[in-house]
Amino acid sequence: MDEIQTLAKAATDHGFLWKIQKQGHTGYLYGSIHLGKREWMVPGPTTIAALQSSKVIALELDILDPEIQAQLADPSQFGITRVPLPPPLQRRMDTLAAGIDKLVRTRGPVFAAVGSLHMVGAQSVPALLGKMGYTIERVMFDAF
Repeated sequence: MDEIQTLAKAATDHGFLWKIQKQGHTGYLYGSIHLGKREWMVPGPTTIAALQSSKVIALELDILDPEIQAQLADPSQFGITRVPLPPPLQRRMDTLAAGIDKLVRTRGPVFAAVGSLHMVGAQSVPALLGKMGYTIERVMFDAF
């Protein structure tokens, strides 16, 4: 517990954060870093502020789904011996962007966290949301 409190006091922002806006609705896209340093476990102040201003937190996986929890706990019971490749990347990006769009429009401010690799390139989640009419603004951190 003391280690977590120490990390929280010294937390800095990491990953990639975008603010998205469309027709008076606001949300955030957070590109998480799945591997990193112990210091990165605790979000920094800019990320905390974005989380606190959101009504919904959207993750790539529904971690409350009992089947997903079981797979994460012991994938071998489902015959998974290695992580399978995802569906074609473009379909994944389209699905993520459409889901985030729906949440922003129907549920209010959203903090959507997806892997950082989904956040770069011409067909990235931010780019796709831009094509849907969102204003995309990269939120810069003081330190990375």
